[in-house]
Amino acid sequence: MSTPLTHSQRLTRLQVRIDELGHWLVRAARDLTAWHAGGSPLALGDPWPAGGELVRLDHGPVDVPAGWPLEETFLDLDLGGEGLVHLRYEDGAEEGFGHDPNHRRYALRGRRFAIEGEVVARLPFGQPVPDPRLRRARLVRVEPDLARLHRRLRLVAETVAALPQHEVAGPL
Repeated sequence: MSTPLTHSQRLTRLQVRIDELGHWLVRAARDLTAWHAGGSPLALGDPWPAGGELVRLDHGPVDVPAGWPLEETFLDLDLGGEGLVHLRYEDGAEEGFGHDPNHRRYALRGRRFAIEGEVVARLPFGQPVPDPRLRRARLVRVEPDLARLHRRLRLVAETVAALPQHEVAGPL
């Protein structure tokens, strides 16, 4: 089957559709608003407290809403820099994650947990963050089938972009 669109145009069109799909992934969201930095309250959108390169952020107990299946629920954070996130569950289990622009959404093991973060005002490769602040902190419930489709389409687009001359790029 031939198309009047060039390879580049088809890839651009696919990327637009992928971006549009991305807006429909989150079925429901709940902001997490009980944050503290060094013992002082920190509201969503607030800048980090002055002083020190390392900032410790914490949020008391978080409960996943009753109607949300755990496998569809994620912690979605943008703490304003790069660092580590620790989840401490009600049963005593703990989990740690790296936090940076490419790692901001975390699967959950339990329905009740507390959050601790240690963050520096840097991006990968040491690039400074000029205005570090608590940008986003929420629980999200995703649409699982749509999330799988979105991921698959992203992988196809990335593959075609990386291998434009390969024989599989044409049909994709």
